[in-house]
Amino acid sequence: MKLVSCHIENFGKLCNKDFQFSDGINIWKKENGWGKSTLATFLKVMFFEFENERKRTTLEKEREKYRPWQGGIYGGNVVFQVGKKTYRIERTFGEKEKEDKFWLYDEATGLESKDYTAEIGRELFGIDSFSFQKSIYIVQNQCKMETTDAIHAKLGNPMETTWDLEHYTMAQKALAKEIHRLDSNRKNGELGAIESEIEQLSYSILQLSKRLEQKTALEQRLQEKEKQWELLQERQENLQKELYQKNDRENNQILREHYQDICEKYQEKEEKLEELEGYFMNGIPKEEEVREVLELAEEEFRNQVILDQVSLSQEEEETLQWIREHWNSTYPNESDLEKCRQWIKETNRQESMEPKKTLLAKTKKKTEILSDEECKQIFRIGIICVIIGVLLFTITHLGGVVLIGIGILCLILGLRGRDKEKEQKDKKEKSLNIRGEKKKDYTENITVFLKRYPIPIKKEWSVHLEKIESMIRIAKEGQVKKRKLEAALKSLYAATEKIEEFFLKYGMHKQENTNKQIQKMLVNLESYRLAESAFTEIEKEKERFFIEYQDVLLFEEEEEGNSVEWEMDWQQNTEEIKQLSDSIQEDTEQLEAMEEQKRQLEEYKNRLEHLKVEKTAKEKQLNIWKQTSEYLQKAKESFAAKYRTPMEKGVEKYTSYLTSEDISFHIDANLELKKREKGALRSLTYYSQGWQDLFGICMRFALVDAMYPLEKPFLILDDPFVNMDEEKTKGGMHLLERTSKEYQILYFTCHESRGRE
Repeated sequence: MKLVSCHIENFGKLCNKDFQFSDGINIWKKENGWGKSTLATFLKVMFFEFENERKRTTLEKEREKYRPWQGGIYGGNVVFQVGKKTYRIERTFGEKEKEDKFWLYDEATGLESKDYTAEIGRELFGIDSFSFQKSIYIVQNQCKMETTDAIHAKLGNPMETTWDLEHYTMAQKALAKEIHRLDSNRKNGELGAIESEIEQLSYSILQLSKRLEQKTALEQRLQEKEKQWELLQERQENLQKELYQKNDRENNQILREHYQDICEKYQEKEEKLEELEGYFMNGIPKEEEVREVLELAEEEFRNQVILDQVSLSQEEEETLQWIREHWNSTYPNESDLEKCRQWIKETNRQESMEPKKTLLAKTKKKTEILSDEECKQIFRIGIICVIIGVLLFTITHLGGVVLIGIGILCLILGLRGRDKEKEQKDKKEKSLNIRGEKKKDYTENITVFLKRYPIPIKKEWSVHLEKIESMIRIAKEGQVKKRKLEAALKSLYAATEKIEEFFLKYGMHKQENTNKQIQKMLVNLESYRLAESAFTEIEKEKERFFIEYQDVLLFEEEEEGNSVEWEMDWQQNTEEIKQLSDSIQEDTEQLEAMEEQKRQLEEYKNRLEHLKVEKTAKEKQLNIWKQTSEYLQKAKESFAAKYRTPMEKGVEKYTSYLTSEDISFHIDANLELKKREKGALRSLTYYSQGWQDLFGICMRFALVDAMYPLEKPFLILDDPFVNMDEEKTKGGMHLLERTSKEYQILYFTCHESRGRE
């Protein structure tokens, strides 16, 4: 199998690139950043698709890492040969794996081919993508070969995929997990846990069996204690009867003492009630009656305040005295006052008009006013001038403007003359009216009215009228105060009379502060009501208690003897009962615990039998897993023995291309390479990184020889000699020259020393 060409539409930084591949070695010697690794990854992805699709970070996802920098279609095509047929793979990649598209064409016919599917890499090479990178695809610093199940399967049967061997590691891991889970040597292993639990159960069963041996003796002891308790309980009942008798005597004494307390309280309540009755000498008034008197006292106080604060001024008294003597206690109404006010005003106006009439008669006409006909004539001339001026304006502007101005002036003079004439007529008519008006005389009316309501000092009409109004206002205010004082005095006399009647009725004397006296009376009345209620209640209680316990109260008991001996017997018996009860309780609880332990013992025994059965089953299962793992390992080793020797020869062959020394190698069943030196096998980790890389490349080439004995695949080498010195690099290049005779090699490097022209 070999590559023919490829076209990269967009992949990473590579855009619209075409590459041709020849037989043998194809070298790309380019500077860092040109895109060598991108081209190598493109070829891998075209056959195996992207890796790390489920990684979280963008840098770990190949799809995101090589997404075109410049945008556009993501993908390209690869032309390759297999046997005698030539194919073309075309792939485009989307945002996700399900958006990817794959086509395969037969280059000879140009038609789409169904020979391979989208998993063409696995179908062509017989391995997965990871195994491809561990064998055919060699990258710098990753020259060491790592085996996989797929590589082992391909080595065992290069012509077809052996899926059972591919799953060898998975099967061994599953077996190891099960063995680890069941391992009896592990504390947390299932068998270890079962053995630990069996040990604990055996110990618990032994301990419980020993405890239960004491159950019979404990039951007999409990029966004896119960009989003893019954005897003590019988004695306690006898002592209890004596206690009842003793309590009866004590209770009777308590009843007599309680009755004595009631009698003392009765005496106290009776004295308190008599004391309050002494305050009310002529009987107990009702609360409503006292509250009515309290309202009268408050009314008396309010009226007294009015009498103290309200009084007539000297001006009000003098004014009322004047009106009684000179006006006969009558007042002019508002309409008469207003009528007199208008008479005075009109008389004053007529007196002020006399000088104006004289002056109007003497005034002469100083200006001439145009007649109505003259004004009309001037107005007509103005209209004519305006019309002619407008017509003349079209011929000569100056003449037209002059005539229009004259016309407007005439119009104004005509209108003003008419207005002045009209105004003069109005003035004349007004003057004639003034002269012809009839004079009215109100002097007599004014004199009669003011004479009816004289004032202390004679004044002119207007001042006299104002004084009348002022005296009326003062007199009315004085009358209001007088009526208020008369009403307060009347109410005061009535309230005082009723209050005195109340105090006289109950044999009390009215004090100066009546309000406070009645308030105290209310307090005493409330105290009397409470005292009366308390006395009635204690009286009823005394009577009821005497009726209920009169046998005890009237009977005198003999003096009780000494009860010290009884109390000692009672205390001793009570203490013995308590101690015996506690002991019985402890034994009972111990027996109950033994019953629980007996039930628990049966559970432990059942659980122990179950665990023994389970242990036997799991030991059998563990033995099966271990034998299965051993058989798988032996089968793999037997299977690997078929290709170990050919691979050892292959490594020695490729190593001979590097050096003339006779080097011997050993490859074990896990394909781990060791070098024979000085009679011992040496791990490659003892050698320099350069030698490790060279041995790793030789191992890779030998691996590919063993995997593909017929159809040779192409090899991709991405600068694998980066860790080698100049001498080893020359040897590596010689190795590639010899290998390129059998394989098509794609070699990428960035340094002159690791390439050739």
